[in-house]
Amino acid sequence: MHQHLLEILQETEEKVQEVIIQILGEIGCQSCIPHFERLYPKAGPRLRQKLAEALEKLKVPDSRYLLAKLLDDERWQTRMLAAKALGQLGLPEMIPLLENKLREEQDPLVKECISDAVQNLEESSQTVGSWVRIG
Repeated sequence: MHQHLLEILQETEEKVQEVIIQILGEIGCQSCIPHFERLYPKAGPRLRQKLAEALEKLKVPDSRYLLAKLLDDERWQTRMLAAKALGQLGLPEMIPLLENKLREEQDPLVKECISDAVQNLEESSQTVGSWVRIG
């Protein structure tokens, strides 16, 4: 079923793509990341937001590159979702990117989400570091 949705995704209009992306996020289709990356360059604002929503649900480390692009989106909602998703990936190497975005961001809600994401990543890296030292 995932494969069929992924095939349709590339060949349909943007309103339908929004629905398919939402479904793929809900069902946890982790193989969709390359398909999302192909859609991104031509995606309109609402479709980019749907991409960020789906990626937040999927929590796939391979989505970090697309999420980094979405962190620059014109819509605050998309930037907020991208920041939340990056904070959930458990990849401490994303902290410098998020800290740079935090300095640039104007929207207070997005700034708060970016700050929370940095904190989550710092805490997860400290937890892993403690576990490695103890184990």
